[in-house]
Amino acid sequence: MLAEARAALKKHGIAGKELWINETNAPPSDDRQEPPWSKPRFRITQAEQAAFVLQEFSLAFAAGASRVEFYKLRNSADHPESIEPYGLLRADDTPRPAMTAYRVAATYLRDFRAATLERQGDVIAVTFDRGDRTTTVLWTNGRRPARVAVRAVAPRAELVDERGQARPVSASGGVYTIDLPAAACTNGAPCIIGGAPRLLVEAGAPAGRRALAAPGRPAPVTKTAPPPPLLWQP
Repeated sequence: MLAEARAALKKHGIAGKELWINETNAPPSDDRQEPPWSKPRFRITQAEQAAFVLQEFSLAFAAGASRVEFYKLRNSADHPESIEPYGLLRADDTPRPAMTAYRVAATYLRDFRAATLERQGDVIAVTFDRGDRTTTVLWTNGRRPARVAVRAVAPRAELVDERGQARPVSASGGVYTIDLPAAACTNGAPCIIGGAPRLLVEAGAPAGRRALAAPGRPAPVTKTAPPPPLLWQP
């Protein structure tokens, strides 16, 4: 969609425009507290909706979007606007897992200055250059769990899941070994939503690092000078 928008602007000689995604979501069909009022168009679990939040932010920003808006924050009681209730919050203000994933994105992707996409088979990696921090978002679109080698920016990092749970991890031989959950593919093939993402959060800038190392072939740590201090605008 972003590529089509750019092509249309170029065709008409329009330059310098930001591209915003102003409505996106993957509404769940399995929420018994707020089920669809009719047959849903897609079969999507609440866990898949949470995974989609992080995957959508990652793919959209890597493709050049300046802003991404999720529709919507909160459901109305009878959600007459749609077959499926879309909200990150239910009508009674209880959060769905997607709300937690949204907070994870707001915490660990904020203040980025560049986002870079890589693919290795079913595995997708998006590296967010946040100046003095690097966040690498990883997931697989495959139906089987995947183990990936990620080139290290720093010798130690935090590994964060879509629920906001974080644990320390250490690189070995210049790489982190990360296990990625399989995609549920609830709606059937092709898998339109991948498995639960993992966020690798490191100190330091990526400095052009390619995240995905060849399986079984560790890469040495690239030593770079510390980045200059940055002043972020609110």
